Amino acid sequence: MSGIYSDFATSRKVQLPTASSRMRTNLRIVMWDGTDLVGDLYVPDGAGPWPVIVQRTPYSAVALKSLGENYAARGYLFLAVDVRGRYRSGGIWDPAAHEKSDGPEVLQWAARLPECNGLVGTRGHSYSAMNQLLAAPQAGPCLRAMVCKSAPADPFDNVPFQGGAYDLNDYMWAWQNTGATSQPDDDSPEATLRVRQCLSGRPLIDADVRLGLRNPFIREWMQHWRRDDYWKARSWLPGLPGTQIPTLHLSGWWDNSGRGSVLAYHALGGKAGGQRLVLGPWNHQFKAPWLDDLPDHERVLVAQAAVRDLFVDELAWFDKHLKSEGRELPSAEIFVTGAWRWIEAPDWPPQEVTVRPWYLTAAGGVSPTAITRGERQYHFDPARPNPVRSEGFPVELAPYNTSPDVREDVLVYRSKPLDQEMLALGDVRVIVRGATTARDIDWVARLVDEYPDGRSICLRDGILRARFRNGYARPRLPVPNKPADYTVVLWHVGHLFRAGHRVRVEICSSALGRWDVNPGDGGDLATSTTLVPSVQTVFHGGLGGTRLFLSQCPAALAAELLPD
Repeated sequence: MSGIYSDFATSRKVQLPTASSRMRTNLRIVMWDGTDLVGDLYVPDGAGPWPVIVQRTPYSAVALKSLGENYAARGYLFLAVDVRGRYRSGGIWDPAAHEKSDGPEVLQWAARLPECNGLVGTRGHSYSAMNQLLAAPQAGPCLRAMVCKSAPADPFDNVPFQGGAYDLNDYMWAWQNTGATSQPDDDSPEATLRVRQCLSGRPLIDADVRLGLRNPFIREWMQHWRRDDYWKARSWLPGLPGTQIPTLHLSGWWDNSGRGSVLAYHALGGKAGGQRLVLGPWNHQFKAPWLDDLPDHERVLVAQAAVRDLFVDELAWFDKHLKSEGRELPSAEIFVTGAWRWIEAPDWPPQEVTVRPWYLTAAGGVSPTAITRGERQYHFDPARPNPVRSEGFPVELAPYNTSPDVREDVLVYRSKPLDQEMLALGDVRVIVRGATTARDIDWVARLVDEYPDGRSICLRDGILRARFRNGYARPRLPVPNKPADYTVVLWHVGHLFRAGHRVRVEICSSALGRWDVNPGDGGDLATSTTLVPSVQTVFHGGLGGTRLFLSQCPAALAAELLPD
């Protein structure tokens, strides 16, 4: 196999040599408990020895044939392995349960191959990024570099919960990947309606049965709706600090499961730890998302930037760390929305960035200065949840216009038109000072760029289930009508607010299609069937009122990163 690949960083063409046809199939890798994992090895032409790239996948190692041939063509062994319980591998499929033990054994087995020089790199997307992070702390000195694309974060940070609410995209992923093989996607309108109805029913734990396929591990997920030992065993973040593995982290602004990329970048040491982060104009599949709500010229810029050849980024990373070839690469490369172009940054976020509060007012404003006290209320009915616009169900993140979705159960806050550009790079959160008449409620917050023509493009959203305001391990129901602080994490943003635009914040209690709907009865989240309408009060004023925290660049740095 041969081909020409565009090197995005240098704008040159890379001519690949003819790929080797040498391939060893159905290799057996025996785990600690006697379970056989099965893989395929792609071998370059020549004498060797070579570094080996390993990918462990739940989506069929056979499907990685073209990728394996491409890596072999560049002088790498490539080992594709079916994870435990999937396709050809033995054992029982239980997502993330065995990756901490299976992963290191596979990597050390690969390092001992006669054709290998003892240097191992790993790569993969989504689940195959998460399992790298789970295995890394125990992999040993053979593991020299990783490429983690769209790495999901730990439970409750991203997958399968966010802010204590069930992420319905992850629910659908689990349902489609029941058993040893994956079910085909069905994007028909009829299937979308059926999924919407099944996931909106009660109790939520029976959604798999309503969808027509009972799934044991989905039911375990539902029953373990707080952070406990079950989830600690499946979490990668606590084990990463101190792990010295150079890693390329890739994700997109509209990636439903991309929270882990930034968290892993920092956990592995950031710039000081030799990490590299690329955040681009992509969804979870590294494609431009649905863009119809953007102005025409912005839509074109996103679509053009989204075709970046990430295979070249991977090769450059492995060449540097497994072959000591190539140039130094920037620690962070970011596609800035609003400016709609790439920048290189010395770190993420740059050290000069300052987290500043914006205060939400009872009059519906967003102000950089604290204001007088006041409150706003809205009524929420879990039988009539607030929808999120989407082409399907569950929802794919996209730069969508929130204005058509504004109802009486959504509070909208708008700043004055900005008199100059403002570059935001880094984490975003909203602290809601609120109270509810219910035994439990969800607080949903959105950061929005309101254009002069009235369209309001959602940049980020987040959710917090009220009972988890003090942590996910010890849920505590709110006291009805008693004010409390609820911190809603909106992940991260890299966005230029243009002069004349407004900073907009929206607060509500549901996002149908993104997350499950809180029934409001304060009961078991998996088995509750009672829906309780409620009234929410949001408090404003003073330094402790409801406020947005935005990571802002000083003007001098913004001019340096985004020169005219």
